[in-house]
Amino acid sequence: MTEQKVRLAPADQADRDRIADDLDTTFLVEAGAGSGKTTSLVGRLLALIESGTRVDQIAAITFTNKAADELKERFRLALEKAFRRAEEQSLEHERLFEAIGILTSYLSVRYIRSADRSYVNGRLRQG
Repeated sequence: MTEQKVRLAPADQADRDRIADDLDTTFLVEAGAGSGKTTSLVGRLLALIESGTRVDQIAAITFTNKAADELKERFRLALEKAFRRAEEQSLEHERLFEAIGILTSYLSVRYIRSADRSYVNGRLRQG
C-alpha cells in the first residue's frame, strides 16, 4: 500500500493570498524564520511587475542584509523564469524584459564587491 501525503493549506493562507493579490495595498509582513515571507514577497513583486508596475518604482525593505540578498536573488530568478514562460511579443514579456534589465543594472551599480571590502552606493562598507 502506498502512503499518500496530504498537503494542507497553511493556517495563514488567506493572508498569503492577500499579499499576492491585493496589489493596491502596502503591507508590513512580519513572521518567523522559515515561514514563507520571502516566497510571498517574491510572488507579490512578480505580480506587481506583471501588472505594469516598473521595478524601479517598488520598495521592498528587509530587516537584515542577508534577507535582502536572498530576496534579490530569488526575485531575479523568478523574473527570469517568468520571462522564459511568457509568450514572446506579449506585453508581459516586454515588462519582464524591462524589469530584468533595470534590476540587473541597479544591482551591478549598487553593489561592487572586492575580496576584502564592499562598496555600497560608492562608499566603503566595513565588515
